[in-house]
Amino acid sequence: MGRSFYGDDEFVDAKPGYKGEISDALKEKESLHGNISFVEGMGIRSTPYLESIMNKTKTFIQDKFSIANAELGTQLSAFRNEFTNYMDEILSFTRDESELGVTIPTLVSAIVVNKKSAPLRIFFPLAVSAVSFRLAMPKTYGAVSDKVSRWEQEKYPDAYKQQQDLSRSARELAEQFRVVREQAKLDLQKNVHDARVYVTDLLKDDE
Repeated sequence: MGRSFYGDDEFVDAKPGYKGEISDALKEKESLHGNISFVEGMGIRSTPYLESIMNKTKTFIQDKFSIANAELGTQLSAFRNEFTNYMDEILSFTRDESELGVTIPTLVSAIVVNKKSAPLRIFFPLAVSAVSFRLAMPKTYGAVSDKVSRWEQEKYPDAYKQQQDLSRSARELAEQFRVVREQAKLDLQKNVHDARVYVTDLLKDDE
């Protein structure tokens, strides 16, 4: 009969494991390798993969929603500020004047040139609107002009300087023309007066 593998070895009596709680030091050492629970002295490890994934997903979604909410709040605040500034600018132009003095002439001019050529239909109502705006709303026109002048001075200082030089030259030329016209009027009155005096003296001499 053949020899068994452990046939000549000493008989080994298997002893059951010791049932009891492990020491605190061993428990702490074992717990470093993951979650562990003990059932009758035996450590059972459990790794919460699903819980970890859910927590990471929840944290990611919360972070993204927080960022989106902050961005939305920033954009809404910026929009409110821009709208408030825009309305302040509009109110700064309005000087409690009636807009009908501009609207009615513009509509009438558009109706008058309704069947005319395209350039006339475009530019004539614009010209009438500009003139009406200046005449009917002088305070608002002045506020808008000042705003445009300040903007032009900040953005295009060279063009603003040239425009001011042209305006100054135009005013000086207009003043010179006014002086010449007044002088011509005075000269005409003087010549008429001298002619009347001469005719009167001549008639007296004839008598």
